[in-house]
Amino acid sequence: MVSFFRVSLLAAIILLWYSSATGQGKIFNKEDADELFGPVLHSIEVSVNALHNFTNQTTNQLMFRIRDNQLIILDNKRKILYPAGVQIASQEVFTVYSITMINELLSNVSTTPVRIEQRRDVLSISYGQMTMEVGTPCPPICD
Repeated sequence: MVSFFRVSLLAAIILLWYSSATGQGKIFNKEDADELFGPVLHSIEVSVNALHNFTNQTTNQLMFRIRDNQLIILDNKRKILYPAGVQIASQEVFTVYSITMINELLSNVSTTPVRIEQRRDVLSISYGQMTMEVGTPCPPICD
């Protein structure tokens, strides 16, 4: 008999592989995200309006990273959108999410701010009771 943990782990691996192929991300309810990807270790709030503004400054995707408790957001060409003046190294790994998936997440009705969350091995974006996971690491995949 296959344990629930093994099935969950296999599902997470398949989703990670799929996201590498598509680069889009996937939306889960918060409980499933916590179970599949672990607890949130650090979280930074961003307003819905600010995130919409960032999506309007790029095409196809945004890249996110939490470094030294500071959120860094890049456009699809790895140009810094937020915060102004920060420096990044070319080999720094950012998590890529598609604008389509970000907009789908933001289409949920919620009065809470968006939360960019660092978990043990992944960076997620939560809004209301939904969490977007399975972003693509850039590098190596920076399409």
